Amino acid sequence: MWNPDLSPMEFQKVLEAPIQWGMCFLHPPGEPHKALEPGLNPDAWYRDINGEYYIFIPWRKIASGTIFGQAIKAHGTHILVKNNIYPTHGSILDVGGYDGIWAWLFDAERKLVLDVCCEALERWAACHSKIMCEDARDLGRLIPYNFDVVFLLDVLEHMEEESAFNAILAAERIAKRQVIVATPDGYQPFDDWESIVTKGSDVPCAELMAHKSGWSHEFFEERGYKCIIQPDLHSDIGGGDGLVAFLNKE
Repeated sequence: MWNPDLSPMEFQKVLEAPIQWGMCFLHPPGEPHKALEPGLNPDAWYRDINGEYYIFIPWRKIASGTIFGQAIKAHGTHILVKNNIYPTHGSILDVGGYDGIWAWLFDAERKLVLDVCCEALERWAACHSKIMCEDARDLGRLIPYNFDVVFLLDVLEHMEEESAFNAILAAERIAKRQVIVATPDGYQPFDDWESIVTKGSDVPCAELMAHKSGWSHEFFEERGYKCIIQPDLHSDIGGGDGLVAFLNKE
């Protein structure tokens, strides 16, 4: 029996099994959706008996429509966004969303994932969101209409400063209710994408992972954002603190 209140070990054991799920139906047929909180995608979020959150990350879809993935413990950025996202978001724009995982985690009637990496978008995002394979540098031109919430999550640091700043301006114009940003706090170099390619890792567009600009919490606070610092978030790549910033327009 599918139970979102399984212990972590039981939960992981279930999700690691090759369960046959229909496309976009990530709970067994006949089992009802169990939304943990309003606004969360009940297929993506689960909670164990200790109240810890886990998320189901899809990573492969085969021709028959079967979707395989794994459960991971929700990390600090997931929880911060979950706890601070505008509660009634009918539409979400995920800028630089890559494979669309962030859009996948939250419910909305209209979701659009924009990224320059077509392969990443087509792997998964197309299953649950509309996709647009375009460069975020052209965000202001590409998106003339509004969304309740606009995500700029782990994307600004991969853009040149001028382009990233223009994307911020466009996001602030497009968002009716909220802009959410996640980025290192200040410039933190990351040039290890070449080793990812050398090792033969199946990572689409790995060359786009290089860091090209840095954005501080002071910058966002001056623009009216509420900033939350995540100490040593990027220590694994030789960097420092992470930053999640929320611009609430209502």
